[in-house]
Amino acid sequence: ESFRAFFHAQWFRQRGLLAMLDRNISIKEGPERWQEMESSEIAKLDVVFCFEGRVFDLLIEDLEGREPQEFEPIHVLNLEVKDNADEAAIAGQICLELCKLLQKYAKNLEDKLPVAVEEITKKYEREILSKTCYL
Repeated sequence: ESFRAFFHAQWFRQRGLLAMLDRNISIKEGPERWQEMESSEIAKLDVVFCFEGRVFDLLIEDLEGREPQEFEPIHVLNLEVKDNADEAAIAGQICLELCKLLQKYAKNLEDKLPVAVEEITKKYEREILSKTCYL
């Protein structure tokens, strides 16, 4: 039994899963489920990032199905990422740079978001999907 536990731990360690869990433990209190968030909480968000097209589509569907609160814009962005540690690290840097640009444009986000997305898209040659919803 201890050999099996050791083998499983090695398998998870080699794939970077234990490191990912350690990182998540340090930045999250627990799993976060979008669908459990109240519309009033979501309405406070300006920008939401997704990293998989299917999740992007589901998130848009969820937002469009909610009862609008204040009709405030929520910009939903998707950067497609392969599910591995190296791709995640690259995507993290791309998103960080985009966030810094968006923060710079915060007072005029509605107009400047497409400019920021285009700038990052050209720089990294990675498509970023964007949709604005209102809640």
